[in-house]
Amino acid sequence: MSAVVLWFREDDVVARAGAEVVAQAAEFADAVSVMVSAGEIVSNVGYDDDFDVRVTGANGRLVGECSCGKRPEEFCVHCVAAVLMALDVASPPDPEELMRRVEAVGSRRKLSGANYEPWATAAFHVINDLDISSEYHPALVRPAYQRLMWQVAHTSVYFDSHEAYDTLLDVGERIVEGLARACENEPADPRELGRWTADLLVSLPDVQTPIHVHEFYETLDDATRSAYGERLAELQRALPVISADYDEPMSQAERRERIRRLREEYTLSCEPSTDELVAFYAEDVTDPMRDVSIAKALQSAGRLAEVIDRLECADPQPPGGDAVLAKLYSATGRHQEAARLWLTAFLRYPSRYSYNGLLAAAAPIDAVEYAKLRAFEHVAGLGDAHKIVWLLVELDELERAWTAAWKSSLSADVVARLAEILAERRGPDAVPLLAHGARTAIDQRSDYPLAARLLVTLRQLHQRIGQNFTPGFAHFTASYDHREELMRALRRAGL
Repeated sequence: MSAVVLWFREDDVVARAGAEVVAQAAEFADAVSVMVSAGEIVSNVGYDDDFDVRVTGANGRLVGECSCGKRPEEFCVHCVAAVLMALDVASPPDPEELMRRVEAVGSRRKLSGANYEPWATAAFHVINDLDISSEYHPALVRPAYQRLMWQVAHTSVYFDSHEAYDTLLDVGERIVEGLARACENEPADPRELGRWTADLLVSLPDVQTPIHVHEFYETLDDATRSAYGERLAELQRALPVISADYDEPMSQAERRERIRRLREEYTLSCEPSTDELVAFYAEDVTDPMRDVSIAKALQSAGRLAEVIDRLECADPQPPGGDAVLAKLYSATGRHQEAARLWLTAFLRYPSRYSYNGLLAAAAPIDAVEYAKLRAFEHVAGLGDAHKIVWLLVELDELERAWTAAWKSSLSADVVARLAEILAERRGPDAVPLLAHGARTAIDQRSDYPLAARLLVTLRQLHQRIGQNFTPGFAHFTASYDHREELMRALRRAGL
């Protein structure tokens, strides 16, 4: 849409209708809808009764037609209201004044529940004026929209009120919609807008702000997105080349990772071929996950042999690369190599993930027991009893953890917590273990409070699985009723 240039000024309206009629027309200020085009104004005016108005002319001359019935030469109050509204909405704004108001809104860098209301009010006033001017002068107001979006996207938000945050999100949505509409009314230069959007997304602070810039990105056309992708590639190339073991400054590392993520999102949105995607990932020699990303791209295309070759040759092995390679070994029937790799991963960093991978890989070659033996030999060699017990819990080897806790004489708090975990995960199978634990606490430790805690957990387990706790507990108390201190501990525990 080209900017609309009106053929008259307010002085022409006063000269045509008279100052008295112009003053009367002010009554309709809130009851006028208007459409302005070259040489013509079409409007609807009125509150209870609507009047259709059409005004034409040229060079300051005004000719009005109104459904109120007055003759055209009289230029009625409804015609005046229509042309005054046209002057209001279609006259070009002062770009410097608009930008000054935008900068005033953007000068606030932090918003909280205490100061957001005046900021939001000022922002809405600016946006309303931008919206009005955008209809007829989109190219003129687009820089102000862009500056406002940039400012608000760098304004951090700190408060707990959902109502306040919703208000600020409304501000952000209005800015996104307004800039998108201005670009639709008169398309911006694709290269300039695409590069600007890339710079904005890369520069965003890692804090909560009132605006979601990605929603504006979704409105861009293909040419603008192409320029956006080119700019991201430029920004990535401008970063210094570093070695894999270089301890990069945090701000630079965050910028590198953000550009990498945005480039990946953009590249995937272009639906590249497998080879194009592999070439894209191969570009970034600073990405520690480069080989894994390439492997996943090749794997999704069924090119497993290439994936295996690449990961086997990777030096150093990327984070998670051994797990990907082990799964590929299993998928291609190389179970012994898969099990060996999982075992290496477990010995390097024991975790439930690597332990489960080890057992799954060992199953097809009937080596599960051997795998467990090797794993537990390593766990036992850790030395720290607490570390051993909680690692066994992580591996879901609860029975082994339970035995190790008693054998190592760990504290009552540790044993009680293990009892709760056993009850949660093992259900009915935990009943004999907890009952035996309560007796062990009495017979071997004389720890009556611990015995009471274990029996409370056992009672809760019986209730959860629908079993009767009373007969077993009666038998238990009959065995120990001569121990008065134990009986007092049970009563204190509510048993």
